[in-house]
Amino acid sequence: GYVKSISNAKAWVNFDGTLSGTITPRANLNIASVTKNGTGDYTLNIAASVLADANYSWSASTPNWPGSGGFSLINEHMTNSTTLSRTATALRIYTISNSAAMTDYKVVSVSIWKYCISSFNF
Repeated sequence: GYVKSISNAKAWVNFDGTLSGTITPRANLNIASVTKNGTGDYTLNIAASVLADANYSWSASTPNWPGSGGFSLINEHMTNSTTLSRTATALRIYTISNSAAMTDYKVVSVSIWKYCISSFNF
């Protein structure tokens, strides 16, 4: 027989987006560092050799504080209207408020996924 398993997240991070410069994450897996490029603009530096290429997916969240009446949007940086700037070692994201303004959030959480199936014969 055999067992197939799907891998867990290849990298993840939880950080305080209100800090400046190089941000020390609260917790992470395979994120070498987080760089703040400006208000609501961050580059996640992924540890070398974690991802073979830039063909991965990611998801992120920020809290919607009670009484704020809004939501947040997290978007990926593009070098032009059709090209993502992501690489195997860097992902640049923007956190945006419901009023379409780049916004710093106290809690930003990001997960990076790369589909992988491992087969084990026994």
